[in-house]
Amino acid sequence: MNAIKQAAAQYRQENPDNVDGVVLIYQGEVCGWKNELRDPQSERPGTYAVAEDGSVWQAVGGNDYDGAERWEAIQNGASERRQPAVVPISWVPGRDASSENLTQVNRTADIVRALASDLIDEAANAKIQRRVMNPDHPNGRLGMMYTDERTAVAEQVAQVLNDAANKLRTVADDITEKPAD
Repeated sequence: MNAIKQAAAQYRQENPDNVDGVVLIYQGEVCGWKNELRDPQSERPGTYAVAEDGSVWQAVGGNDYDGAERWEAIQNGASERRQPAVVPISWVPGRDASSENLTQVNRTADIVRALASDLIDEAANAKIQRRVMNPDHPNGRLGMMYTDERTAVAEQVAQVLNDAANKLRTVADDITEKPAD
C-alpha cells in the first residue's frame, strides 16, 4: 500500500494543478487523475484511487471491457489479502492432531474478529466523515453516502462476527479440555 501512496504523492508533486481529487494507479503505475472519486465503470478492476488525505479505494467487480462495478474503501490496508484462515495440518501418523486443530480454530477466530474490527472501524470513520457534508469536497460526498442505516448494518454484522469468534473460542476451549487421543 505504501508504494501506491508514494506513487500518488510523487504525481501530486509533479502536477501541482492536480493536488486535490484522486490519483489513479493501475498495476503500480499512475494512469490518471480525477477531480473526485466517481465513475468506477471507467476504470479497470484493480485500479486504485488515492485521495489527497491518503484515503485509498480500489475499483472492484466488473471486467476490463465494461469497467469496474464499484469503489471499495481500503482502511489501513484492511482490504489487502489476509493470511489464509485455514492452517495446513501436517498429517503425521501417530501424532496428536488436536494441537493443529486448535491452531486452525484459533486462527479462524482471529480472522473473524479482525473482520469485525474492520467493520466497526469503517462505521466509526463513516460517522466522522458524515460531519463533512460540503458537497464540493470529496470527503463531503463520501460522508453523504454513509447513512445511519448503512452504518447500523455494518455494526450489526460486526456483532454477528464477534459472536462467531466467541463461539470459535469455545470450540478451542473444548479442544484443549479433551484428553489426547
